[in-house]
Amino acid sequence: MTGKLLRLLAPASVAVAYVSIALAISVSPWFTWTGNWLSDLGGHPRSAPIFNTGLIVSGMLASAFSTHLTLSLKGVGRGGGVLLTAGSASLTLVGCLPETVGRPHLYVSAAFFTLSSLALIVLGAHTAAVGKRLQGALTSTAGAVSAASMLLPRPWPGGAIPEMIAATMFSAAVTYLSTWELPDAQPD
Repeated sequence: MTGKLLRLLAPASVAVAYVSIALAISVSPWFTWTGNWLSDLGGHPRSAPIFNTGLIVSGMLASAFSTHLTLSLKGVGRGGGVLLTAGSASLTLVGCLPETVGRPHLYVSAAFFTLSSLALIVLGAHTAAVGKRLQGALTSTAGAVSAASMLLPRPWPGGAIPEMIAATMFSAAVTYLSTWELPDAQPD
């Protein structure tokens, strides 16, 4: 695949994730933003196939893009790319291991949000270091907002709102990263 085609995988990943979440919510009248976690959609018979399949496909697309990005970067940027790839793979695992499997779901969900937040912070630092200070600051800020949204206390029992905030930060940053002019990646 060429670099130009691989760059399209990032926005495709975002589109698949949001469409599957929206469709899963549309068939789940019981779902509330303050009373549920997004992963609850992956545990109900009607919404589970839509939600879980969407996350699997989205994570696979993001993994392919982030692997290409990683191979195109050096130094700290490559480290950020590795974190992004691991976070993207974790997203795939969230769909493969829905909340009905118990603890493994918790671990892969925590891995997705943690690795994705760290990846954005590191990639933002790299972006600033290569002369794109504003874009770097925004990318790192997206990672910090993502982490804060998951860690700060909330006055309601569900986590869907913080999860959506974190997912939006991840989606915006990955879509931005896909606009970089990258060479066709060649392993060192």
